[in-house]
Order: sequence, then C-alpha cells, then structure tokens
Amino acid sequence: MRKTKKAALLAMLLLLSIVVVTGVQAAEKEIKKDEKVDMATYTCADLLAENEDEVGMILLWVDGYLSGKTNDTVINMTFIGELAENVGKKCGENGKAKLLDVVKELTE
Repeated sequence: MRKTKKAALLAMLLLLSIVVVTGVQAAEKEIKKDEKVDMATYTCADLLAENEDEVGMILLWVDGYLSGKTNDTVINMTFIGELAENVGKKCGENGKAKLLDVVKELTE
C-alpha cells in the first residue's frame, strides 16, 4: 500500500475515533447536497450527531479553513487525525461549545 493511501486510511480511522472517544454514536442520516451549515453557530453536539461521512467532511472543511487563514497549501493527514481526536475529546466534554471555538483553542 502506498504511503498516501496508508496516511488516508489512518486519517479516516482517526476521524472515526471521535465517535469512539466520546462514546457517542453518530446519527444515521443522509448527506444532503443542498444543505447549508453555518459554521459560526455549529456546535460540538451538532458534530457528534453527524454520521461518519459528514464528520469527515466537516473536519476537512475545518482543515481548509485553518489553511486559508495561514496560507498553508499542504494537506497534513497527521494534523487532521490529531485534530479529530482532540476535537472528539473536547466536544465530548462540552456539547454546547461552538466547534470553531474548540478548534481555535486547540490550535493556538
């Protein structure tokens, strides 16, 4: 298996750790192509209610958001995996917290 495939698989497994680490089972719902999410008001409880595909999309969006703020053009799978694990822990502690506040706290 190539390094990039291994890294992608590892990152996906770490993204799934959000569900395991917090002990919260992701909700089963379809991804709606026309659904719009205001990330300024999106909470940890919202994230924990998503299915694993949606969690992955949200965390990739967060990585892109952070990269846009720093002009970083590299996808760092290790960082995404670590962020997923840490966000899962923090969100498990406080579902009312806004996701971007949690991310800001973890990345400062």
